[in-house]
Amino acid sequence: MDVKTAFLHGDLDEDLHIRVPEGYTSSLGGNDPCFVFLHVDDLVIGGKNLEAFRSKISLAFDMKDLGELRYVLGMKVERDREKCRLFLTQGLYIDNLLTTFGMQDCKSVSTPQVPGSRLLPRTDTNAPVATINYRRGIGLLNYLVTCTRPDLAYSASCLAQFLNDPSSKHEAAFKHVLRYLSGTRSWGITLGSCLFFYGLVGWKTSKQDVVSLSSTEAEYRSISNCCQDVCWLLELVSDFGLNVKARLLCDNQGAIALLKNPLYQHRTRHIKLCLHWCRQLLNEGNISVEYVATNLMVADVLTKSLTRILHKTHCTALFIL
Repeated sequence: MDVKTAFLHGDLDEDLHIRVPEGYTSSLGGNDPCFVFLHVDDLVIGGKNLEAFRSKISLAFDMKDLGELRYVLGMKVERDREKCRLFLTQGLYIDNLLTTFGMQDCKSVSTPQVPGSRLLPRTDTNAPVATINYRRGIGLLNYLVTCTRPDLAYSASCLAQFLNDPSSKHEAAFKHVLRYLSGTRSWGITLGSCLFFYGLVGWKTSKQDVVSLSSTEAEYRSISNCCQDVCWLLELVSDFGLNVKARLLCDNQGAIALLKNPLYQHRTRHIKLCLHWCRQLLNEGNISVEYVATNLMVADVLTKSLTRILHKTHCTALFIL
């Protein structure tokens, strides 16, 4: 016995969302989608014709239209329609952060960390401890890094390693970052002109969780991790009907050679096979890889304590202005 068309009458508890296959267009939406960003009870909507969405959702909920987006999640949103750009800043958030730690009238500095400095754990039990709420300060700092200030990523990452037992030296380093912020309140990220897609859209800085036996291996691991984010971005932009290829920049010739050459190599035979998956992206044409000189590697602002000139140069290249 067989129940005819049983699958057509099954009731599901879940909502299913199906993407139209390539080559077909939606009879309802066509090439005019509506994108909705939801955070708790706040919505940001974008599209060419928003009135239909406003009308339908207002039938189900009591809504208030706040007009064009100006602030969202502590970020100020400025839009240049002629140049098709968005500028995100957190000046008010920074002012509140400085006031919280009594640094609103501090003297500014040109870098978030003293070039060449190194923070160490507090080993002497008699050494002075931090007198501020250090853990809260790092949390507030990390939100800045996540939203609009990747130039603080390396400093915040270093400071976050001493949350359990911060010393007065760690407190001084944290306040040095605040002094840097006081002189760069208006800085933010420009979208419309690390992951770049007409601007900086993704960044990350962290310690590798394994010991690499060479700089080539370390860079190759970074390539593999970066490619994971690249895959996410390529899928995201495909929702906008765009078909693009990612260009990967690396300052290590050995890592580039390892990515392009699948043949057995004695010095890299120990590298886990799972890291080689990015070769598939290269072979399929989804990414290309190019060498860039170390002094031009803008991602260094996320991993090193740089001099004033180099720090400013890389920030400008990342559209942190």
